[in-house]
Amino acid sequence: LYSEAEKYLDKIQKNSGNERYLMNKAVIYYMTNSFLKLRDFLQEHDSLTETNPAAANLLGNAEFSVGNWDRAAAAYQNAFELDDSQPQYAVNAARALEKAAAEGAGDSEAAAEMYGRAANVFFRSGDYDELAGILPYLEKIDSKGAETEILKAKILFHDGQLEEANTILGKSIKARTADSTVYYLNALIEAGNNKPKKAAASFKKAVDIEPDYYLYHFKYAEFLFLTNGKYRPSLENALR
Repeated sequence: LYSEAEKYLDKIQKNSGNERYLMNKAVIYYMTNSFLKLRDFLQEHDSLTETNPAAANLLGNAEFSVGNWDRAAAAYQNAFELDDSQPQYAVNAARALEKAAAEGAGDSEAAAEMYGRAANVFFRSGDYDELAGILPYLEKIDSKGAETEILKAKILFHDGQLEEANTILGKSIKARTADSTVYYLNALIEAGNNKPKKAAASFKKAVDIEPDYYLYHFKYAEFLFLTNGKYRPSLENALR
């Protein structure tokens, strides 16, 4: 009952600076496909989109609906910067960047990067269905690109094809396109292959790249414990 809801909101315009009011108003515009109204409303209240990721995402939806790919991408990227636990924001940004690139007004590498950032969030949450769903988009942009190859390796790892995954991971490390997840997966595989020196080096690289991610420290501590190493500092980091 969106029209009825809007009537009630119109009666409390004295509270129009309230974030809850603004978000309800924006959502009503979105749910009734009033995208131009939504865009103008959020531009008028730009302080909301600067701090609220859901509002920034709605602005991206409004710009996307009227074909403003670059503006949509910027709004979606802002949403993801505000809340990088929501991979859909990164997927939305990638779609907008891909549209812009198709019209010669954007960078396909930027789209691939955003798909890759979304993939990292899906990977960490164990959502492999969504992870696999990103692969066709990356393959279309650049079938041999770094982000595409890394995503293939993650899917192979999940499917138990460890040697095939490690071949890709090794190439990424040599090409210096590896992120922390590449070193982490390489470390797990090398540990399983009874190559402790290689595993230790990759674990250390993963935690150096992303020192605030607890899982890397925990798995590194576990590995050091099992190999009679000095595991306590890594375990303390994981607990912290």
